[in-house]
Amino acid sequence: MKTTDLDIGDSVAQEFLSSMYGDSDGASSDSSRTKITTQQKCKYCIHMFLLVFLHLFIFWYIPINGNIQLYDSVICSNDLVKYYGCKDFHKNPYL
Repeated sequence: MKTTDLDIGDSVAQEFLSSMYGDSDGASSDSSRTKITTQQKCKYCIHMFLLVFLHLFIFWYIPINGNIQLYDSVICSNDLVKYYGCKDFHKNPYL
C-alpha cells in the first residue's frame, strides 16, 4: 500500500499499521501524527547552517581569495588569465 493511499486526517494510517505490525505490549497506539523532537530540530538547524556556510565558503570565499592572491583584485585580470586562469563564476564553468 502506498502512503498516498492513507488518509492522514483519519485513523486509516494508524489502523493499517496496527493491522500490519500489531500493538506492541498490548498498549494502544497513539493516533496522532509523528512529533518532531528537539534533537530533530537541532539536526535540521545544524544541517541548514552547514549547507549555507559551506556553499558560501566553497563557491564565494575560496574563488575570491584565490583572485586576490593571484591578481591583487577580486575580479580576473584579462592580461594574466592566460597564465593563471580565472576563478570567476562568469568565466569558469566548473564553478
